[in-house]
Amino acid sequence: MDMTWPFLASLSFLFTGAAGAVVYVRRLRAELERQEGLVRGLERDMQAVCVGARGMGEAVVLLEDRLRRLTERQDELALREPDQGVYHQAIRLASRGASVEELVTTCGLPRGEAELVQILHRSARARPPETPRSAATGTG
Repeated sequence: MDMTWPFLASLSFLFTGAAGAVVYVRRLRAELERQEGLVRGLERDMQAVCVGARGMGEAVVLLEDRLRRLTERQDELALREPDQGVYHQAIRLASRGASVEELVTTCGLPRGEAELVQILHRSARARPPETPRSAATGTG
């Protein structure tokens, strides 16, 4: 009987260890399932963030394009404004009888534009004021 006692103690120890290992494995499995659930949730969240980021990226690209077009338009308008002043000055000078050379040097207009301003002014100055048809024909 002397031999059975250590054998039973070892067997009892092994059974207790196996039972503890089974409980520990079950806890690990439960923890693994919990962690996998968290990972799946994080994957869904990450996917939603990516979709949102893609949408925001597209919106930013559209806004950048719109800003670029508006900036270009603003630059175009800013370039036109000084030209308008130049043409107004050229028209005033032409109405006072300035020559093409004066328009080119004073206003900085190209020769062709200076000639056009002078021709338009000359034709407007040379035309007599229009009278209504009824007054010219005596009807009305």
